[in-house]
Amino acid sequence: MSCNDHNAQGTPISECGFDEATQQLIYLCRFYFTSYAAGETPDCETAVDICRKGFGQDYAVEISIGLLCVLSAMRERRKTIFRYNSATCLKCHDRVSDCERLLFMTIQSIKDGRYSQAHVSAMMLCEGHDTTRLFREITRLNSFLEKAQSGMKKIS
Repeated sequence: MSCNDHNAQGTPISECGFDEATQQLIYLCRFYFTSYAAGETPDCETAVDICRKGFGQDYAVEISIGLLCVLSAMRERRKTIFRYNSATCLKCHDRVSDCERLLFMTIQSIKDGRYSQAHVSAMMLCEGHDTTRLFREITRLNSFLEKAQSGMKKIS
């Protein structure tokens, strides 16, 4: 499958320095993004199934809900369009848009304890608005990811 944009845009995921769990989140998130953008698509259900396969049954619910809480916190503060690449497009699935890169840099930086970098990324992502809730939700998501990583399988 290919998306409408035939010029693959964004940074290759392999060049971003994301760990395996964050790369899995990118793939998972894109189904949530599609569900938000297209409405009434089964992509939310696909995301939960992917989460079960990748992170295991024991943590799938916590990670799925945690990720939705992160996205909700971001959407609450961000006023412009969030651009993302398709999870199923052969030309762009292995790249991250600028918006995606900021979101996942924030998640990865908080996970790594690089709070200054996380703060800069989050401020840009949220367009200068308060990032307190976003940080709280990412920290909670990262605690679930840490527990689940031992049994994680590659899904993207």
